[in-house]
Amino acid sequence: MNINNFNGDFLNKYRGIRNYYIKLFISKLSELVKWRPNGSILEVGCGTGDATLKYICPELPQDFSKLVCTDISEEMVEETEKLFAKDPKISCSVLDITRDLEASEKNQFDHILSTHCLMWVTDQQKAFQNLYDLLKPGGSCFLIFV
Repeated sequence: MNINNFNGDFLNKYRGIRNYYIKLFISKLSELVKWRPNGSILEVGCGTGDATLKYICPELPQDFSKLVCTDISEEMVEETEKLFAKDPKISCSVLDITRDLEASEKNQFDHILSTHCLMWVTDQQKAFQNLYDLLKPGGSCFLIFV
């Protein structure tokens, strides 16, 4: 699958398996993450945003300040934007987690979440360095990958 081409049939084929594991692990999110008051949250690899809406959002604290849903695919981000268009605390953006970050992008998030995305990243070292750099000091990551 070309990451820059939205392919709903491909996603639908594997959605059941993905949803099973997201539901299983994301239920532990509130137990494992020490949410910061008014925390900022980044999701890496949001896809169409359906799992974000169904599984992640219900687990977030009510007082989070912002959730930024990102994906490398512009088409995926456009699908996610449709789901969250009316929520002022949620924004969407295209992000290649392996690109060089600008200094102004670093230390921006209290928490980073990613489900079933990072296993597809070729440059793992760069991706994890960027995750670390995007976090504020003492921030946390919750990652699900195969």
